[in-house]
Amino acid sequence: MKLRNLTPTFIEYHALRGSYGRVIYFVTKTSLRDTAENLTLAPQDALTFSERIQRVVNTKRVEREIVPYLEHNDLRFFNALVCILLPDSNSMQGFWDFEEYKDDQGIPIGGLGKLKIVKEVGRIVLDGQHRFVALQQYWKAKRDATGPDTDVDIAIVFVIVDELGRIGKKTPDVRTKTIGAVRNLFAVLNKTARSVDKTTLLLIDDTNIFNVMTRSLIEQKLVDELVIKWTGGDNLQPRDPYFSTINVLKDALIYYLSDFSDELSMECGTDTDRDELIKKYYEKTPGFEVSAAKGVSYLFEQTGPVKNWRKHLRLAHVTLMPQPESMHLDRTQAKTLEAARTAQLCFTVAGQKVMFRAMIEAFRHQPRRDQAALEKVGKKVSGLIDRGFFSRKPEDANPFFGLMFDAKGRMSWAEGPVDLARRILAIAAGSPADRKSVCSDYEAHTSRPSSIVTEYWKRAGA
Repeated sequence: MKLRNLTPTFIEYHALRGSYGRVIYFVTKTSLRDTAENLTLAPQDALTFSERIQRVVNTKRVEREIVPYLEHNDLRFFNALVCILLPDSNSMQGFWDFEEYKDDQGIPIGGLGKLKIVKEVGRIVLDGQHRFVALQQYWKAKRDATGPDTDVDIAIVFVIVDELGRIGKKTPDVRTKTIGAVRNLFAVLNKTARSVDKTTLLLIDDTNIFNVMTRSLIEQKLVDELVIKWTGGDNLQPRDPYFSTINVLKDALIYYLSDFSDELSMECGTDTDRDELIKKYYEKTPGFEVSAAKGVSYLFEQTGPVKNWRKHLRLAHVTLMPQPESMHLDRTQAKTLEAARTAQLCFTVAGQKVMFRAMIEAFRHQPRRDQAALEKVGKKVSGLIDRGFFSRKPEDANPFFGLMFDAKGRMSWAEGPVDLARRILAIAAGSPADRKSVCSDYEAHTSRPSSIVTEYWKRAGA
């Protein structure tokens, strides 16, 4: 019987080794062809929610700006692509090594050496995704050409944390640890070098404990990822099929844990710090019989608004797909969802912040902060919404008209109107807040009589 050759094959680069504490990096170069055909973006469809470490590529920007730059500029240059080595599984071990060159006397030559990478390990572009996709498209257009069009060397920096995956060093859960480390690296790269939208930072930044908690709600399947929008911006467009956004989810967690804002506002730089905060405040919340994890999960899974949104999806025959895969709705489906979203404040970002904060506030004032009390408040607010007490109708009797939206239906995202609207709805839900101060603030903010608010509370039975 002929034995299969199990000896790994390597790709070899001449490289310069450097280090930043736990991070080591190798500066090298490769051909345009190798870049286009063998480097890859993170395979989003094969990753769990917690493993999604990159921004969604803006293909229009690539096609309209970056590819034309490559095609029409003789004087052209890109910064290095930052890449990681990502194994297919946690069981894969020993997929890279580095041999430093030495002079005739056997003395190392200043970090210069040979970087060896097993061919089977993924070479993933961590930073520079748009440049990489442009290079791929450029190669497809020019690969049959010769000369300066394809005579391009691409600079690469391979980054590795804690020597994960080095030959001769066995590491349990090497893939999981690699993803966790480089997700943090990506956050740091983009916070310190150039701006990243706050949704992407929420997905990747572990220094903010609320980011970690928010992701945990989805990773632990306490909140259905399919109803939470986390790509394409933080707003809900009229025809978006998603119920809410990941930043609304984070806002609810922050409000639920507002008694502990000082303790939770500090950056947490280590796994130990994060684990302690998660156990103390997320899994068990002081002063609550319902933890933040279970409480926020209930709000986003079991209350009336999200159940109603699921009904709208069923009526429109819309099947949600895992993100970042884009959703394509036909005209009838889009109009059905648009009609629902434009009719109710509870289907808007600002409205959901108001709604969930109001539910939490009313819950906090219950004699016991247990599951029964939370469900009571949830049903109360859901009932108010069903009866039209949180609509987007521009009616004089609607206290949210002129506060959260104008006559043309344009929403206000500002924190002032959102918080004042929260106070109004919370009182309707049973909060014993100071009604006089709410009425005074309402008149100052809207120039409308406070009798609108008091009548609203009376109709709501508050």
